[in-house]
Amino acid sequence: MFPLLDKVLSLSGFTKNWPLFSEEEVRVHNSRRSLWIVSGNSVYDVTAVLTSHPGGEAAMLRRGGGAKDCEADYTFHSRYARREWDARKVGEVTPVVAAKLFPSRHAVQATDGRVEGSHQGSASTVAGSSLAHVAFHEESHTRTVDTYASTTVTPDQAYRGAEYDLCLQQVS
Repeated sequence: MFPLLDKVLSLSGFTKNWPLFSEEEVRVHNSRRSLWIVSGNSVYDVTAVLTSHPGGEAAMLRRGGGAKDCEADYTFHSRYARREWDARKVGEVTPVVAAKLFPSRHAVQATDGRVEGSHQGSASTVAGSSLAHVAFHEESHTRTVDTYASTTVTPDQAYRGAEYDLCLQQVS
């Protein structure tokens, strides 16, 4: 917001210039050997806490490699756990990379059955029942293209063995 102020704070040591990671760099860290999660535009290496996480290993693995934006998860953690998050930060992704990782989070307009994403110039037509799904930024969509009907099971559904409905999925 204030580039000059950010630069002064960075040079004085009050803030850190984090390395910027590409989508590919984030996506390769999705296993027990190396697990990164993304929250907002921040990237965290959570490999060391994988086995001790109270939510379980599977919950962490489902979010690894940028599979889900963990920004909402941050609020559910204690102050101690939030400090742990801060200690595990390894870098950031640009807003463009975040839009590629989480396209539904960046849907900016939903009117008359059309959704327009800020990360792409074109609008995609979406059926009325799925419009709410896209507009409220649910995690099951990972790519954007013109309307694409899919019965693909999300990682969360596969893990839970939950039944799933036919949902429109945008893929690029």
